[in-house]
Amino acid sequence: MTSTTFGDRLRQVLHERGMSQNALAREANYGPSYLSKVVNGHSSLTLEMAQKIDAVLHTGGEFADAYCRPAPIDLTDPSRGEEHEDAEEMERRRLFQALTVLGIAMTPAAGALEHIRDAADRTLGRDDSVHVENWENTLIEYGYAYMEHSPARLLRDLALDLVLVQQATRAARSNDRSYHAWCRITGGLAVLIAKTLCNLGEHRQARGWWNTATRATACAGDLDLELWVRGEQLIHGLYQGRPTQILLREADLVRRVASTHRPSRGMAKVHTASAQLHALSGDADSANSELAACRAVYEKLPASVTEDVSSVNGWARDRLTYTETWVHAYLGAAAEMERAAAQTLNLLPPGPMSVRANTQIALMRGVGHVRAGDVGTGLALAERAYAGHPADQRTTLITALAAQVLTDVPTREAHRPAVDAYRELLRPPELRALT
Repeated sequence: MTSTTFGDRLRQVLHERGMSQNALAREANYGPSYLSKVVNGHSSLTLEMAQKIDAVLHTGGEFADAYCRPAPIDLTDPSRGEEHEDAEEMERRRLFQALTVLGIAMTPAAGALEHIRDAADRTLGRDDSVHVENWENTLIEYGYAYMEHSPARLLRDLALDLVLVQQATRAARSNDRSYHAWCRITGGLAVLIAKTLCNLGEHRQARGWWNTATRATACAGDLDLELWVRGEQLIHGLYQGRPTQILLREADLVRRVASTHRPSRGMAKVHTASAQLHALSGDADSANSELAACRAVYEKLPASVTEDVSSVNGWARDRLTYTETWVHAYLGAAAEMERAAAQTLNLLPPGPMSVRANTQIALMRGVGHVRAGDVGTGLALAERAYAGHPADQRTTLITALAAQVLTDVPTREAHRPAVDAYRELLRPPELRALT
């Protein structure tokens, strides 16, 4: 598809299959007029549409791959090469300017040194496999940093590294194996940026990063990572307050994809999201069914995944018991919740990496006790946990759980002194200063 347009290639495949464009639109569940606009170049092709067309026409991912891979530069045309170099230099400058706005020290001089070093590596015959491996290790390190560092600090580091990875990815387009590896690294960094933006409450800005992460992991052909990204997006959507029924429909679509995949941390994350969504909607049977699916996946995961307690990249037993705590809390099953919470606290590693998790467990216990009718115990747990948590580590997940405790207090008890005190604690400092 590098020498023809999407529309030309699609018409050719349809002719070979003896299928009309309207029939394809019906099979892919798109309006005929919309598909026609995409075919004729009046509307943009999306990755989702490309994947559906591949599925209907059995083209082995041809259209999705063409969507992900940009057309190669014609190196036989000198003027085109110069054009490309000018465009890359302009893009480089724009990226450095964007980093400066974010307060990241990536000056033009630093960029020039990076460019010179890269040229020296190429002259010496740089081993791209080692270069990719170094960035894979960096991505692994971020899995630990995410659990410990404040979101604001983490965002700056991720943004700078993604700029460097983007430059390496652009240079690797002619090498299939290297290109897919760079896509995987891009997807891993992009999902951490999306999660970090959500932790900072920047949900609108995070939307584009979720899409970038999904597209990059699809380009990489890493279904496990793609499922993990989609599961994370569902969970953050839950805390963002997106409609539960919409999230459940999205979870159902992702679970259908996951059902054909081997047990993996991505599949575990999808079942985790589904269990929490069903609990939030009050469907105890479905929530417990998804918990059972989580346990079944966990039992089949390799030790390299189940023994990684300190990184966001792992899925150790504490992730399973954490999910059980969440589900039982939202279902108001206090006894089951307390058992799961105690197990989770015993499994968490000591030190700063578990600060957020400990607070979230305490807030979940607050939710569970209030929903079970013990408002006093629930408020006491939540107040102690939220007040003692570092302000720069109060992520969206923590503030949402803290607010949920207050939301669940019955109307008849809404003006108890303890409730008023907790409500005041949750007010932003700038609003408290006005009273």
